Amino acid sequence: MPYSNTGKVAVQKPENLALKVYEHFHDIGLQRPSKALLEEFFDCLFYASLEREEGQEIRVTVTYYNPRSQPARQDKEDGWSFVQLDKPIPLNVSSLVKLAKAADPWSGSVAVSHINQTLSIVGLIDQAVHLQSYLNLEEEARPEQPGLFQAFVTGIGSITVMRNLHVIASFKKGTLITDYLDVLSRKGQVFELITRIAENTAVKVARKMKENGLEAVPQPELVVSCRVLYIRSLKRILTRIKNYAHGGAMLITPGQTDLKRKYGITYDRITQTIIKIIYNKQLPPEEQTDMQALTRELKGAIRFVASQSCVDGLVLLDTSFVVKGFGVVIDTKDGPEKVYQSLNINFNPEKTAIIVPNHFGTRHRSMFSYCYYHPGSLGFVVSQDGDIRAITRVGTKIVIWENILIQKGKATPRKK
Repeated sequence: MPYSNTGKVAVQKPENLALKVYEHFHDIGLQRPSKALLEEFFDCLFYASLEREEGQEIRVTVTYYNPRSQPARQDKEDGWSFVQLDKPIPLNVSSLVKLAKAADPWSGSVAVSHINQTLSIVGLIDQAVHLQSYLNLEEEARPEQPGLFQAFVTGIGSITVMRNLHVIASFKKGTLITDYLDVLSRKGQVFELITRIAENTAVKVARKMKENGLEAVPQPELVVSCRVLYIRSLKRILTRIKNYAHGGAMLITPGQTDLKRKYGITYDRITQTIIKIIYNKQLPPEEQTDMQALTRELKGAIRFVASQSCVDGLVLLDTSFVVKGFGVVIDTKDGPEKVYQSLNINFNPEKTAIIVPNHFGTRHRSMFSYCYYHPGSLGFVVSQDGDIRAITRVGTKIVIWENILIQKGKATPRKK
């Protein structure tokens, strides 16, 4: 990128990712492969990510696994198991690309180990669907993970490394990302805007409870419950848009001016399902609806909304999280001359990087412009390579947050 960011360090080679992983295990006092082996490992993953197999980009999870140090099977029914190959295969770009077709990230991972200081593919690991569902906020149960770490090849030149479901670092097209901002879940300007949506819904839940003679629940408790569900829903929508790999945008705004809606709709099922879930929890056990059915309903509504991003234009929602249209085009005046990139969850003018909007594409610039002229609006832009940015106006400034955390994982809790 053409601007600085303390959480993004320009790099030339994947060896910087290898060094970061090597230092991570030194810091926590665990045995680790040599730096040379890690460099070879990440070089292979990087160059494999540049290949195509049967016309498709490579998407694969690789587990650095030592069969001698872990059991081959978990005790849990849905726990992972190691499926050993009859004989090891040398790890190289060709062998990894071929095996990637047999282990898509939602089904399994490729197990790699070092044998006499030589990297080899030693087998496959199953039940990856539970890891992906957990990371994408579709399952609550935290799955146990095998191996020393997992490396996710998520696109061309893109690798994310996790250990125990915590992100160590990501490498994306010459950039090493080590800090993530959980702007959706931690207190700051973005969090406050989501809280307002939750407050609107909490009022509706309280009204429904009163109409049905239920004991009142303190408003702050209802707001917290609603906010948790909205945050999870928003993260899941953004994750699905990212996974489509075509880019997209969402705009949550109290106004409807300066917008051209190609497909106007009113879809409130996410909000209505959240109301039902919160209300259902207040009922006596014998009167409660099947919570799994409500969870499935919410999942279906989330996927329905995310799919609307596949049409050119943004997905438009009001401040009650009701979809008002898709294929929406912003039609506003020229935007601000400067954009402020916040380096913290809570915007602090002293800890920013000033950006010239022309460094971004049309999708970003139009979102800058709309949010500048419509305070209280919150925009999200997902680029084709998977970067997700949050945008809103703070005071008289347009602020953008990068490297925002949308999956389960470790974030950098910068608040000041």
